[in-house]
Amino acid sequence: MSTGGPQGDPRLNSIVAEAVPKEPAKAAESFSEESAFLDNELKRINVESARQDMAERKNYANKLFWLIVGWLVGVFLFLLMAGFKKVQLVPFVDGYFVLSDNVLLALIGGTTTTVIGLFLVVVWNLFPNQNNKK
Repeated sequence: MSTGGPQGDPRLNSIVAEAVPKEPAKAAESFSEESAFLDNELKRINVESARQDMAERKNYANKLFWLIVGWLVGVFLFLLMAGFKKVQLVPFVDGYFVLSDNVLLALIGGTTTTVIGLFLVVVWNLFPNQNNKK
């Protein structure tokens, strides 16, 4: 005799509930996946940053090289003109290019100091010590 309700149906007793995963295990798995993803993302960003740093280093090292070459050529021309003394700076006008010894010493000393200073500042900033980087 059937009561018409769900308790009387024998098929209901054959239904077995699936095992429900415990939430802490699921959360731990999700955390480890997210942690691995973030670690990989951090590594990717670090590699991308290193590539960009290398490109910028090449760019600025090249610019610095040509700046120093131009500067030194300019100073060399001044020294040549001062050494030969008679240099026609303006066409059709005879004149002498004379620099005193003090001016020549200041030009050479200032140029040497500036070139070395520029070189050191750029090298220290473009190529930092890897042990001091955090």
